Amino acid sequence: MSLQTRSLTFNKRRRAKRGSSLAEFGPVLFVFLFFALFPALDLMAVAVGTASISLAARQGASAAAASADYGTGLTAMERDVNAVRNSGFGHFLNLRPVGGINGCGADLWIEKTDIGSNALQYCGPNSKAPTPIDSNAFIYEYACIASFQVGPLCNLGAVPFIGSVPGLGPPAQIRYAAQSAVEYPTGLSSGAPATGAWTSTAP
Repeated sequence: MSLQTRSLTFNKRRRAKRGSSLAEFGPVLFVFLFFALFPALDLMAVAVGTASISLAARQGASAAAASADYGTGLTAMERDVNAVRNSGFGHFLNLRPVGGINGCGADLWIEKTDIGSNALQYCGPNSKAPTPIDSNAFIYEYACIASFQVGPLCNLGAVPFIGSVPGLGPPAQIRYAAQSAVEYPTGLSSGAPATGAWTSTAP
């Protein structure tokens, strides 16, 4: 009889330990999800979103650079940026444009570099260059500046300490600029947009 009693007591102790482990699993899982896994997913989404924004800016600048005139280049830039934003990947990452021509999230600038002094001047946004265009004295480039809000995938705004971090609670705002050499400098003062003026203030 004494052997049976000891055996029952031993089994009861083992059951108590199992119940204690299960009770602790819930809080540990909560901490893991809300302070490790979900933030990691959100930050990864911001990183991938930043790469997507840089792709949109580079494609926009390249499309403008290959156009025969500024008006055509501006339309091509807007088209390529919208293609990235409206892709399935763009929707998954919650890419939301901030400003830009026609609300696309990007603006097109013209940059010219003085060959002799390396001084930079800018014209824009979204306006063609004033005449004259002197390719012997200046190097001309298009600059596509894209600005978007990214994420979050899992909104953690209600989680203490990390809820106010951009990309975890509120969306992160990313701005990226890409340049591409103008293939047809004589077309910089042609096209539908209004004519701008050169300034030394960077966009």
